Amino acid sequence: MLLVSACLLPGMLHFTMEWGLIVPVQLLWCCSCCAFVEWLCNQWLKLHTAPLSNFSWLVTGMLLAKSLPPFTPAPYCLGAAFIAVGLVKYGAGGLGKNRLNPAMVALAVMALCFYQPLHQSGEMNASYIRTLPWQEVLLHFFSTSLPSLPDGMSSATPLTRGNSAGAYSWSWLSFAFGGLILARLKIIRLEIPVAILLSYVTFELLMGHSLWQACQRFGLGGLVFAAFFIATDPVTSPLSQLGRWIYGGLIGAIVSLARCNGLYPDGIAFAILAGNLITPHLDQWLWRWQNRQTA
Repeated sequence: MLLVSACLLPGMLHFTMEWGLIVPVQLLWCCSCCAFVEWLCNQWLKLHTAPLSNFSWLVTGMLLAKSLPPFTPAPYCLGAAFIAVGLVKYGAGGLGKNRLNPAMVALAVMALCFYQPLHQSGEMNASYIRTLPWQEVLLHFFSTSLPSLPDGMSSATPLTRGNSAGAYSWSWLSFAFGGLILARLKIIRLEIPVAILLSYVTFELLMGHSLWQACQRFGLGGLVFAAFFIATDPVTSPLSQLGRWIYGGLIGAIVSLARCNGLYPDGIAFAILAGNLITPHLDQWLWRWQNRQTA
């Protein structure tokens, strides 16, 4: 878990350079909320284990902080932590027993139930937010009131149908770098992120975009970040190599379709949850197929 957290740091630092102090503030808050919920669940269930020793709360907090739009109000981040750790992780029986990715369930619930706050956060302009002093950042983050943008300044791509998946960010390069380190250390398998990106580009081409446009859209939303750090969760992804290719291909296709036709600009959470749901059946189907081939 600590290695995964360390490999997330380059991308988070790059993201901080683009958005300013709100990124470390939201990151610390999300990690603290996940640690609190982890401790609370251990106390409530009376588990005789060190509740924070495996650092899974740290990874979940970092994933939530990046998945939620900058300036997501603090109470909503706390609610997301309760959903991810309390409901999904401990509701399934604890670490390693959840069928769905906790951070993506939390993001999907927040997107469905609290569209307006996330919509407003998604319209923030990075170049303006980066200039805010820390006092104003803390004031707006914990008071749930977003800073007022100057006239004529807003994000180029709000959360509405037909628009792109948020403001462009070059931090995807740093997240890809961290993901490649995880692959080099054999913590994740590269089949899933490669399949997601190839499938995404293929569907973008089928929808009339050029190859350059398809690759350029890697920097919109959290596609590359999710491909390396969320979709590769060993608990919720297929066991077989062929299964990982199919799983990644499905996620990439859904993301492309959601970006072009969906209400939400990214669709990452819904795509990964769809992949999580099919994973147990995919493993069973491939196992039976392989047995028939060898029989």
